[in-house]
Amino acid sequence: MSAGSVVYTDLPAFISTLRGTREPTFAVLGPPLSGKSTFARRLAAQEGIVYLDILDYIHGRPDLASTIDIINPPALRQLILEYVARTGAGVLLVDEADFLLHSWGDDLVSFQEMVRKLAAPGRQVVFGFFLRTQPSLDGWRMVTSGGRARVLRFEELRPLPEGG
Repeated sequence: MSAGSVVYTDLPAFISTLRGTREPTFAVLGPPLSGKSTFARRLAAQEGIVYLDILDYIHGRPDLASTIDIINPPALRQLILEYVARTGAGVLLVDEADFLLHSWGDDLVSFQEMVRKLAAPGRQVVFGFFLRTQPSLDGWRMVTSGGRARVLRFEELRPLPEGG
């Protein structure tokens, strides 16, 4: 493989490899308006995959909307786990969490730790986060037990087939 060549990731296949692993989480990073949300919604049309626009979810619940400025990573984790329990999702794609990230400052260790802690023995759910590329996430590294990156660049994802 030549330097600079891109290996495109088939995200649905990658998600399948994460099922049942010790840390079934991944993140997709991409620039604003690049199509991440559209991609995630189309992917969620598949059986067992649920899309969660966390911003819409919070705004739709008056009890949460009034506290949006103080939602921290543990509170976000609890919201996500409640949503999984309510929907029975086998795969949960979380979008629009970016509005919370900037309120947590440049040190996103607590967010990264929250993502890691979503995995638990007996919980058979894959969690994916679609996030805007930003300097504070540039150094984020998550890998599978086989050494494959779990922080993916949106522009390196293989397009979904039409109708899927």
